[in-house]
Amino acid sequence: CPVRRAITQLAEIIEHPRGATIARVMGAEDIDALRFVAEYAKSGRSKCKGCGDAIAQDVLRIGKIVPNPFADGKEMTVWYHRDCMFDNLRRGRAGKKMIYAEDDVEGFADLNTHDRKALREHVASEVALKAEMEAADADATYLENTVGDNAKFWQIAVHNDATITKYGQIGEDGFSVTKEHRDDVAAQKFKEQKIAEKLKHGYIRADKAASAAAAAAGAGIKTEAKPGSKRPIKQEKDNPSPGAGATKRHKASQAAASDDHDALRFCAEYAKSNRSHCRQCKELIAKDTLRLGKIIINPFTDSGAEMTVWYHRDCLFDNLRRGRAGKKRITKEEDVENFKDLKAADRRALHEHIEAETELKEELEAADATDATHLEHPEGKWWQICVSGHSTITKYGQRGEEGFTLVKDFDDEAGAEAYADKQLKSKLKKGYVEK
Repeated sequence: CPVRRAITQLAEIIEHPRGATIARVMGAEDIDALRFVAEYAKSGRSKCKGCGDAIAQDVLRIGKIVPNPFADGKEMTVWYHRDCMFDNLRRGRAGKKMIYAEDDVEGFADLNTHDRKALREHVASEVALKAEMEAADADATYLENTVGDNAKFWQIAVHNDATITKYGQIGEDGFSVTKEHRDDVAAQKFKEQKIAEKLKHGYIRADKAASAAAAAAGAGIKTEAKPGSKRPIKQEKDNPSPGAGATKRHKASQAAASDDHDALRFCAEYAKSNRSHCRQCKELIAKDTLRLGKIIINPFTDSGAEMTVWYHRDCLFDNLRRGRAGKKRITKEEDVENFKDLKAADRRALHEHIEAETELKEELEAADATDATHLEHPEGKWWQICVSGHSTITKYGQRGEEGFTLVKDFDDEAGAEAYADKQLKSKLKKGYVEK
């Protein structure tokens, strides 16, 4: 399903334990690196954006320097374990920046001899694999799907125990994924399974060279219907202008950089299958289980079409507790489409959940107005925190902007107070001053 694939390609913004905002890449539409850097972790608090595990203090970490989505013209670093970085670089936009030589990594000369040697060998190995896979690409199985509004291509090639898959809109560079398998038999089996899946979903075999020539000439592409299919023969629309692909990639990059996609509306339904994943916890949403959807503008098209991002009930409300201060939230049951179609028990539980969240938010906002500790930084940033009962509300951003909000619950008041004190001391240590 295109919507589910798009959901898995979205990027989320998570708050770093130290208060910094870090982009976690969830799919192929990651933020393009400006540069790469290597260093030894200064503490054990940073997390690898590939595997999600902590990077131990003094362990080598590789950073991807990207534009900071919250400060125009500034940069931020997304950290990875060495192997996780190269795994990330094996997938994504076909033309994205890669590491091809040790000179591409800032700080390489400052590493110890052992790590310089290991990183140099790793880079050489990745470059060799990429060259081999691109050579094998000439023998790729190429498929197209021109049914519907978007003409898509998909192809796969095998080289020894590895596969390279490419996909996207016809006439664009698209995305690629390189995957290593147990052996060449497993790689070939993977290829056959994927081809069978694509053929089942309306793709047909096509002439790659002819398609490329037609796209370059701006002509339409006509392909034969799949044997036994009732789908009509599809004539491809005029090839988009050269800037159209760049515009789409820019939109996707903006989506990746956003801290949260503003909801147009919310909806509720029972999962129709076991294939959807919760956007928050990443776990499967079981068939016939209640799921809540955030309906947003699809960042991967120019048409203004909508898509739905699915959550478990509790996970959606957890998501709504953080993010841009003014973003759309659920404050009453009328905010949820199809609420009346739910079972009585689910309507009652969701109603109680909405009431509890609304009451908590009102209590925290009231306390925040009078009891919040407000700090400012010489660089134009502000941060504040307030405790109410066993909850805290943290707000932060650039001076003059509404900023972002994070609500957290704790086991008791002592836990909330301890968290607030720890965060306050951390901010003061970093140059913030109380106002």
